[in-house]
Amino acid sequence: LFLLCVAICVLSINSFAATWNAATTPQTASVTNFVHAESSSKIFAVTADDGVYRSFDGGQNWNRCLLTQETQVATCAAINKKGNLYIGTISDGVFMSTDDGSSWTALPNGMTNKGIMSMAIDKNQNLYAGGWLEGGLYYSSNEGQNWISLGLENHDLTTLFVDTKSTIYAYADQVGLIYSNNLGAKWDTLDIPVNYLTD
Repeated sequence: LFLLCVAICVLSINSFAATWNAATTPQTASVTNFVHAESSSKIFAVTADDGVYRSFDGGQNWNRCLLTQETQVATCAAINKKGNLYIGTISDGVFMSTDDGSSWTALPNGMTNKGIMSMAIDKNQNLYAGGWLEGGLYYSSNEGQNWISLGLENHDLTTLFVDTKSTIYAYADQVGLIYSNNLGAKWDTLDIPVNYLTD
């Protein structure tokens, strides 16, 4: 499940959705996740089988930016107000780039499970990373330099979202949509059928 917009073609938006303009996509099989840098035309796209792509002109042109190894598989992305780009990977944890994907730094401190499927950033620029293969939920208050576990180790977390009140929403396998408004100390389930979310 991806609550972020994932589509065959990337769209650019103007005038608060009054006008939509079609943009090109990376020349690859499929885009699974993308993020947009605040107050700029930079877009970063995660693909299912070809790594990360970047566009500096609102999606009109794309070029591939590798992680530290060709074999690393990107799964999700997040970007903070400073423009730091974070990429989650299927087995190597989280990587950060401060130069639009030209170079990368691994951020493993505190992660016991490095399979990451989802990421989010709250209004205070804290980072959240959701694991798979019962990877649980991780939290960082210092731009990913250190991570602490917020539990949920028995679940795959394929989607994360944090609202303006810092309520964390997650889609957990075999449970459905859950939320916490106290940094993971207690989780409640939203009354949305699992089949509805996965159809």
